[in-house]
Amino acid sequence: REFLVHQRDAFAYLHDQTVRMMNAGMTAREIAEEMRMPPSLDRFLAVHGYYGTVRHNVKGIYQFYLGAYDGNPANLNPLPPQESAQRWLDLIGGADKAVAAAQTAYDQGDYRWAAELLNQAVFGAPEHKGAKELLARTYEQLGYMAEAATWRNSYLTAAMELREGPPKKGVDRSFV
Repeated sequence: REFLVHQRDAFAYLHDQTVRMMNAGMTAREIAEEMRMPPSLDRFLAVHGYYGTVRHNVKGIYQFYLGAYDGNPANLNPLPPQESAQRWLDLIGGADKAVAAAQTAYDQGDYRWAAELLNQAVFGAPEHKGAKELLARTYEQLGYMAEAATWRNSYLTAAMELREGPPKKGVDRSFV
């Protein structure tokens, strides 16, 4: 009973606060950055983000009510990731500059920013081995810091695939 009560209260809090912030004009990403569980709920380990996360949950609530569109017209019809990344790299002077800036961010423990920079470098210059290796190391750090197993697995799988490539064979479905 106690477990269910805490789950109910946690999701009610996330829902109500997300809707409040939506009504204040905040986007899903802004809400995810701002939202914190109150101490009265945070002290219960069962409501921590071992599977889902507060960031994921509030984005899901936002999407339920308002969809994926964040109200910014620049996000209506963005370029595909590879083309956008190539243009960003051209603008900043190439993949080497992006990797150098990302290395600085990495060294300062700013792994989220390093990942954003390196994501552009890997999409825009997929042959750049330094970008791939630093992004793999960055994903490992983000994975080690992740409370949610789903996030940790995603980060660590991506790090492995950056180093080894994607799986050679898909799932064997012959048993179906």
